[in-house]
Amino acid sequence: MVVCPEDRNRLQWQSDPKVAFRQNRLQPQPDATDPNQWRWPYSSSYEVSVCTFSPDNQPRDTGVYQTFRQEHNFFYNNASNKLGRRLIPDVVFPSEKSYYFENGSRHSSKIQTHTFFADATSMHLFFDNSVRLMKSRSSNLGMQPNSPRASQAMELVYNVQNFEPGYNRYAGLSAVFNGRFRWTRGGLTGTDFGGNEIDTSRW
Repeated sequence: MVVCPEDRNRLQWQSDPKVAFRQNRLQPQPDATDPNQWRWPYSSSYEVSVCTFSPDNQPRDTGVYQTFRQEHNFFYNNASNKLGRRLIPDVVFPSEKSYYFENGSRHSSKIQTHTFFADATSMHLFFDNSVRLMKSRSSNLGMQPNSPRASQAMELVYNVQNFEPGYNRYAGLSAVFNGRFRWTRGGLTGTDFGGNEIDTSRW
C-alpha cells in the first residue's frame, strides 16, 4: 500500500531506515547527514489528492497549497488549518476523480518519468473504487490552489532528486509540468479524466 514493487530505493530504505538509508547512494543527502532528509524512508511511491484532506475553496492561509511554479515537493500549510472534514458525498464525479495515484510511470515505460509529465502513464485509484492505468496527457491540467479563479493551469518546477522518476532525463534541469490531478480544478467537485474542467471563475 505504501511502496510500489518497482520503487527499489524506497524498498531498500524501508528495510532498515537507520542503516539502509545511510548506505544507499541514491538517498537525497550523502551519508544521510542532513536531518531534514531523514523523513524519506517513511515516504510513499503514491500520493493522495490534496482535496481529500484539505478544503477546496479557502483563503491561502487556511488550506494546503503550492504557489505557481514553485518546487514540486514543497507545500504550504497554516498551523490553524483544520485538515479533514471531507465527505464522500462531496465527490461529484467519482469515476472521473483520481483519489490515489503513483508518482511515476513505473509500469508502462522503460524510461521512467514523473506522473505529472504529459508523456507519463501511471496507475490511479478513482473514487468509484476502480483502478486504471491512465495516460497523463488525457487528464485535465488543474487549477492554482491559491488562485482558483485564474484560468491558467497550475505549473510546478521539477528539480528532480536522484531517486525520483526521470532523474536520468531531467537531472540539472528545472523542468516544468502541470499540477493536474494533485490540484483538480474544483477539488472534490471537479473531474480529472473523461470530462471537462468545471468553472471556478466565480469562486
